[in-house]
This record gives sequence, C-alpha cells and structure tokens, in this order.
Amino acid sequence: MDSQNKIFQYSRPVFWVLLDLVLIFGVLLGLSAVFSGNPLRERQTISVSGEGKAVLTPDLVLVSFSLISQGADPKNIQDDNSKKMNSVIDFVKSKAIDAKDIKTSNYNLSPRYESVRPDIYPYYGNNNKIVGYTLTQSVEIKIRDFAKISDVLAGLPKLGINEISGVNFQVENPDTYLKPAREEAFKKAKERALDMTRQAGVSLGKVVTFSDSSGNYMPIAYGRGGAMKLDSMEAAIAPNIEPGSENVSVYVSVTYEIR
Repeated sequence: MDSQNKIFQYSRPVFWVLLDLVLIFGVLLGLSAVFSGNPLRERQTISVSGEGKAVLTPDLVLVSFSLISQGADPKNIQDDNSKKMNSVIDFVKSKAIDAKDIKTSNYNLSPRYESVRPDIYPYYGNNNKIVGYTLTQSVEIKIRDFAKISDVLAGLPKLGINEISGVNFQVENPDTYLKPAREEAFKKAKERALDMTRQAGVSLGKVVTFSDSSGNYMPIAYGRGGAMKLDSMEAAIAPNIEPGSENVSVYVSVTYEIR
C-alpha cells in the first residue's frame, strides 16, 4: 500500500505538468487564430481573370543557310567547302554583321551509297558500296538592320550557298512588350473583382494566389514552305522582305480574399 502511495505521489506532478502544457498549447493556438485572421475557418475567396494585349514588332531576323557539296574524295570536299564558306563569312561580316551574330549550326559529312545488285538488294545488306560523300555545312546569322536583308540574301548564292532554310523575324526581348500588357491584365482583373464584390455587398481583401500566361509568340517566318533550293544565279534576286508585327495577349488569374 505504501508503495502505491509513493507511485501516486511521484506521478501526480507529472500529470499536472502535462495538463499545463495542453492548456498552454490551446491558448497559443487560439491567439494564432486571432492574429492570422482565423485560418481554422475556411477562407472566402473570389477568382477573376484579366487580359492585356501587346503588339510585338520584330527587331532582328534569323537567317539559316547551307553549303551542300558532293564528291568522291571527302578531303577535297571539306577543303572546297571550307574555302567557300570562309568567303561567305567574310561577305556577311562586310555587311557590318557582328561575329557574335554568326554561328555554325551544322557540319555533317556522310557517305552516299549505291547498290551493287539493285534488282535484288536495292537498299539493304552488304551489297551497298560507297560511291561518294555529301558534306552539308550550315550557318545561322542574325541581321539587326533590316535594310541589309535583301543584299545578304542576294549575295549568298553567288558565293556558293545552295540552300536557304529559314528567314525568321524575332523579338530579342519579348518581355519589353509583355510587361505593360501584364500590368494591363492585372488592372482589368482587379477592376472586375471590385465590381463583383460591390454588387455582392462584400469587400475585397488581399491577394491569395495569382498566375499569368502569355499567348504563344511564334517567330514570323518568311517562306514557310521550307528550304529554298538555289540552283541558278537567277535565284540570287531576293525580294523585299517586310517584318510585319504580331498581336500577343497576356492572361492573368487572381484570387482575392473577400470579407
């Protein structure tokens, strides 16, 4: 009996300590609810959207072109291609195009095969023999002065370029145009939220969440049909190419707390 009393005497203080901790935790939780706007209660919110528009005007054009050569000796092909392409690069630089805007985008040397027995093995097996090689060297340049586009396109075939695979107008820093459109979208979203809460007889609180997205901006391409094969000197007469512009929308979605 004495041992039981001793156990009770030692365990009783522990019980009161635990009880005090529970009470303290409850008080802290209640204070947290008061100062944080009662998060234990489900928030009442309203979600709205807005749209802002921008007109993007290209400020550079991306031109891709290739020099394609064929022959029996790969070394001779490479030497000939290098000489021609070096002349092309010198020509491009002579148009005041900076070296940082000139990039080799592809260099590919591949064999050309011919079937020994085309009647039996037209494509497959060990009956194919190498009859030559094809070297494709591609370069990508950025032209920032649009007045030079026609001169560059007209001069490339004269130096041996036999494929122009892309003329794409682009905006180097689209956010310059998208930022004002985004501001417009947020302004419209807030105006819509204020109008809705006024009609509902509630007041608008702070922003809970928000997100934005912009319409897919695509480079404006000239000659969307694909690569221009330049098989004659007459192809060196380049047309006047206009950059045009593109309309882009920015959409925002905002969730407000309502009171």
